[in-house]
Amino acid sequence: MENLNYGQKWQHIYRPQFFTEMHTEITNLRSEVNEKLNYHNKPNNDGLLTINEACEILKVSKVTLWRYRKKGLLNSSRLAGVGVRFEKTDVLSLLKSINYV
Repeated sequence: MENLNYGQKWQHIYRPQFFTEMHTEITNLRSEVNEKLNYHNKPNNDGLLTINEACEILKVSKVTLWRYRKKGLLNSSRLAGVGVRFEKTDVLSLLKSINYV
């Protein structure tokens, strides 16, 4: 390392341009992270629910959900590369019938 005094060594930090560049970089990184988080956490707008979402709405375990499916009380779809999904309307209908029985 060069033999610089303290002021010369850290001189690039005191440039306004340095702060602007760092701010831009941090903002870009923050946007990327938020996009990835939102991709995995966004609600399904197509009316399909995951296994966990269906279990949460019905307040049942995965085992019970599969029993409902096996008995024909709840229809499911297997989507390539995504997994099993349940129609939100079917889950809500089952919830109403369970609560009124």
